[in-house]
Amino acid sequence: MSTMDFRLNSGLGAEYRSHSQQARILMEKWVGEHIYCPRCGNPKIMHFPNNRKVADFYCPECQNQYELKSKKGNIGQKIADGAYDSFIQRITSNDNPDFLIMSYDPKELIVDQLWIIPKNFFVPDIVERRKPLASTAKRAGWVGCNILFDKIPQQGQIPIIANRNWEDKKWVMQQLQRSYSLYAKDLEKRGWLLDVLKCVNTIPKQIFLIEPDQMVFYQADKENPWTYSWVGFNGKLAPYFMHRLGFAYPSLTKGLSTEVFEEIKDLLEILISIKNDSTKNDLYTNGILLLLLSKVGTFIENSKELPERKSRQNSESHVQQAISIVEDFYGRGLTVQYIADKLNLNRSYLSEIFSKQMGVPLKKYILDFRITQSEEFLFTSDWSVDYISQICGFSSPSYFSKIFKEYHGISPTEYRKNRHKRERQIVLVK
Repeated sequence: MSTMDFRLNSGLGAEYRSHSQQARILMEKWVGEHIYCPRCGNPKIMHFPNNRKVADFYCPECQNQYELKSKKGNIGQKIADGAYDSFIQRITSNDNPDFLIMSYDPKELIVDQLWIIPKNFFVPDIVERRKPLASTAKRAGWVGCNILFDKIPQQGQIPIIANRNWEDKKWVMQQLQRSYSLYAKDLEKRGWLLDVLKCVNTIPKQIFLIEPDQMVFYQADKENPWTYSWVGFNGKLAPYFMHRLGFAYPSLTKGLSTEVFEEIKDLLEILISIKNDSTKNDLYTNGILLLLLSKVGTFIENSKELPERKSRQNSESHVQQAISIVEDFYGRGLTVQYIADKLNLNRSYLSEIFSKQMGVPLKKYILDFRITQSEEFLFTSDWSVDYISQICGFSSPSYFSKIFKEYHGISPTEYRKNRHKRERQIVLVK
């Protein structure tokens, strides 16, 4: 899809004086024309009549509701919203909507990002109550709110559009369906689920065993603190299983692989969902627990046999994969975090192995690659500097010119002029 497909219709909303009202008209019109139902896949979602509180769209096929929130520039940590009481009342109701969160470029009027946030991830804890308006204000005493976007677990931030590029529709629907498996109508259970997910997401890639009646002491670094999550196993067969898994005291295993790490997270999420499903019996629960133990045991067994050579090969493979992503997606708003997420790797780990192998930080490698591509386009095409900056992934033409000058000491325009000078010199020599 071209950039034009993400461009908002600037001609709409001219009758409104308020910039926020104009922006809302533009956003809603664009969503109504371009967004499918992420729940059932229906090609279009329909706009509700005006004055519906905390509900903008619905799917005519599955009847699922959606509320649109937009913000110019980067989303950041907070998204300003309307009346606090109305918002809380709506998200705690039995028919609360899924949320579409959009960011856009206010100058170019282009959609940059669009997420769907499943309804089960909206609880009062992620809504911040703002101070009442002063008595001198037109709406004195009115209380607004902020959505604390950074408090939503990563499982609930499902991208539909990332850096002006569509994510695969099938993948989006799969992620949404997966999140619904964690849905709980009970508000207290919903909040508990989110707390557990936050813990799961901070599981370090290290695993160790603390045996019963053992006194232990660990202390985090003051400058670089850590968090931990734990799973307790009890019962007559617990020692037997620990022995079968290869655990011995003290048993500390470093470098938990990303694959096993993600599998363990998935199993923990299943266990969370089981807690709220009375149809699941003890046999089913025990089966999931045993599967969780087997994953841990498989890793422990493999970690004893994996030579350093394999670890090096894995890191080299990850670096090559990162380079391939840079080559394929440098024209987007590419970041180290984006690449790490695509590879299911920890950001710090990816940065470390990349710098070690390539001799340059991944962030700088991305920038170097973009500059190299821009040089090629300046030499081989007649495209405008603005367009070249866009397709090479720079946030703005001015930023592109600034960085280019830092590299070459001259502007992109001057660089292109020098090309023509060299071409004329070559002709004269011939």
